[in-house]
Amino acid sequence: MDSSDNADDWTRVSLIPGPSALTLFRAGMANLAVLGLLTFTFAGVQIGTNVGFSEPMPTVMFFVIAVQAAVLIPVFVHAVRRTVDREVAAGYTTTFGAFPEVQQADPQTGLVIRESGKPPLSPEERTFQRQRIAAYKSRSAVDS
Repeated sequence: MDSSDNADDWTRVSLIPGPSALTLFRAGMANLAVLGLLTFTFAGVQIGTNVGFSEPMPTVMFFVIAVQAAVLIPVFVHAVRRTVDREVAAGYTTTFGAFPEVQQADPQTGLVIRESGKPPLSPEERTFQRQRIAAYKSRSAVDS
């Protein structure tokens, strides 16, 4: 066990209530991927079957999905921006590669994985920090 993984060696921030900016971003991207896939699937079915936009049901479904995407994208962008602003105001961020002036914290535990003023974590450093946090959480679960 690495001594740097002891609970006393971690700095923890007080997370703002609600989902983190990183969690909201990931949820938004997942929803966008699903809506995009559905939109292209319906468009492909309409084009591939030569139905075009003459049949009402596929046309309605296509437009419902397209409108959902058009509405959800700005909603998610606004939610992420608002949460990022709240996190930075609280002195931390959960996003990767942004806001080097504040600490970067794990979105679930609040453990600081990058100190303020340091450059953004490389992919290798992010992997290492995720492994450290997973080890910390597994030890914390055993100690409970």
